[in-house]
Parts: sequence; structure tokens; C-alpha cells
Amino acid sequence: MIEYDFAELWRLPGPGSYVREVARLARGGQHVLAIVPKYIADNAEYSNALSVAIANQFDDSKRVLPSADQGHLSVAFGFEVSYDFDEFPTTVDELITHNDVVGRTFICNAADLDAEHIAELPNFLRRLDIESRLVARSDRGTMVFVVGREHAPDDTESVATARLWYWDRITRWDVAALVAHTLSARSANGVIAEVRLETIVELARWDFMLAVDMADSWTDDESGPETLLAQEMLEILPHTPIRRSRSGQPPEAFRDEWDRGVVEAWHGEPCYKPAALSSAGGRHDRLVWSAQARVLMPWIEVRRVRVERIVREKLGPSRMDAAIDEFATRFPAIDNDSSTVEIATLARIISARFGNTEPRLRATARALRKARNRLSHLEPLTQAAIGELVSECAWLAS
Repeated sequence: MIEYDFAELWRLPGPGSYVREVARLARGGQHVLAIVPKYIADNAEYSNALSVAIANQFDDSKRVLPSADQGHLSVAFGFEVSYDFDEFPTTVDELITHNDVVGRTFICNAADLDAEHIAELPNFLRRLDIESRLVARSDRGTMVFVVGREHAPDDTESVATARLWYWDRITRWDVAALVAHTLSARSANGVIAEVRLETIVELARWDFMLAVDMADSWTDDESGPETLLAQEMLEILPHTPIRRSRSGQPPEAFRDEWDRGVVEAWHGEPCYKPAALSSAGGRHDRLVWSAQARVLMPWIEVRRVRVERIVREKLGPSRMDAAIDEFATRFPAIDNDSSTVEIATLARIISARFGNTEPRLRATARALRKARNRLSHLEPLTQAAIGELVSECAWLAS
């Protein structure tokens, strides 16, 4: 069973920016409702790691863990924040101005609350906001709550309280950084590992746990991404276009999907998680191709340059120019710029000038041409084909 390091997730640049912004708002004297999707809010380990990350941003902060045995939420909260267990605040207005509270920051994760306190939470937050508006920031404490949207009242945003949605925070570099270590522990290396990494990022997107699962399960060249992705396709959503919402929030019409983790902003664009969409119309193939093209097209070009250099050295300048001119006449569609010889032209020159005397060079040029042609026509390569391509070109690095 895979163990997820949720603390590491919140140290990544994108999620980490959310943690730092929560802390910045709290340092400015506002209470903060850190609104996270339900799949995070309901995962005690995931949301607890966020609470810990926020607490670590302060020199003087405390996690608050109220218990229903202590009474109503305001009473339980007062018991938790006070150093004196005999005399502690029991109302919200007493709570925020208590001597043990002023100037400090307290973090509460809704996942830690009992059912009774969860039911009280929305009204508690409203009261906290109203009472705090009447008190100077320097004369009270600051509270941070990690909550799902169902526990964050719409009318609690004011000069005293900030609502910060966990939206549009994760980028491809966050996911890549997370799974790179897992992939490095597997048999894949070099360009094969790079292709796998890009493919996982493209298919998992912001779903860190899916990305880690795919990295952990992708152990050989025969297990393609389609198999790994199919295991996660628990629901098929219509591909309804998602309109942008006001900055910093998921669109209202798609907040249920956001709660389930199937809709997010990916590099500023709201979209569906690929695992939640049907593969009809080649959607998944196009994503796999996109990932492969980003890695393999530059990789192929570097090796084309090496092949061209070898051919020029073997033929010499005059014979090479003559060969290029000959094939430019016979195949007018090819590029006749002798400074850059296209891979298909190189393959023809090698076949015509060397025949079977240079089998390794001939096989490499053919492999590069075949892979380049498929990728140029938006066709993803199979894992076996990528392995064969790498194998045919291995000698070029020596």
C-alpha cells in the first residue's frame, strides 16, 4: 500500500504559495477561512498536513482541538486557547480579546471537530466575524480555519475575515517534482523516465495521489498509461466547457466537481481531470502524444544532428552536398537547405550511399524518421516503440 507524504505536498511551490498567503492574511490581522475541496477537507491526513504547514509559518501559534465533552464550540475553543483551565473565555467576544489570545494565531482544522461542533461551526464563524469587526486588530487574536465550502458561510467575508479558496495553485512543475523521486527509484531512466514523468503529469494533472499511484505502478515498458488511467475512471463526465469565474474561486456551477477533485484550474485554465472524462475522440491519446512530443521531439532533433555530423564526416563536404542536391531533385518536397538536413533525407542518403555497410547508422536513421513522422502526425508512440527507439540510438552517446 502506498503511503502518501502529505506534508511534502504543502511544501511544493504551488501549494506552498497557498500556505504562505493564508499566513500573510493572518499576520495582517484577519481571521482566515482556508476553503479546500471536499476530497482534501474529508481526508484527515491531507487537511491536517495543511494545518501543520500553516502553523509552522508562525512563531507563536497553536493548533486548537476542541472536544464536544468540553461543551459548546465557543466554550471548547476558549478552554483550548487559555492557559488557565479554571477561568477561560466562554463566549466569542471574550474569546478574541482574552489575554492568552491577543497577538497570537490559532489554527483549527474542521476535520478535527466532533459532529456537534461541526453543526455549530457556521454560526460560530459568523459570530467571530461580527465581533471582530468591533475590535482593533492589535487588541485581539487571529483564527485560521481549514474548512470545506459547506462550513464557510458566504456572509463571513469582511475586513475582519478573509475567505481564501484553494484554487489554481497547482502547476505541472509541482506534480513533476513530487513524482520524480518515485520514478527515479524504478527501472526507467534517461529519456524513458522523462517521457513517463511528462505523461503522468499530463494525465494526473493536479491529482497528487493519482500521480504517485501511476509513478509507483508504471514499472516496465509494457504497461502503458492507458491501463493505469483506466483504473481511476470511476465516473464519466460530459465535456461541458467551463467558463472562468471571478479570480481566486472555482466557478459556482462546477463547485461540486471541484469538491470531488475532477475540476480545477490548470495553469490558469479551468478544466476537467482527464481520468474523469471519457476517452472518446482520442482525448487521452492526444494528452499522451502531447507529453511524448515535449520530450521526444527535441531528443530526436539532437540525435538527428549527431547522425548528420557522422554522415558528413564519412562522405566529405562535396559528396554530401551532391547527395543533398540529388535527393532534392528526386524528392522536391524535402528541404534543400544544406545547413540542416531533414531526417528523412538523411535516411535516404545513408541507404543510397552506404547500403548495408553501415547497418547501425542506417537502422538509427530509420528509427528516428519513423518516430518523428508518427509524432508529427499527432500519433503517440507505444511504450515498446519508445524503448526500441532509445535502444537504436544508444550508440550515439558513446
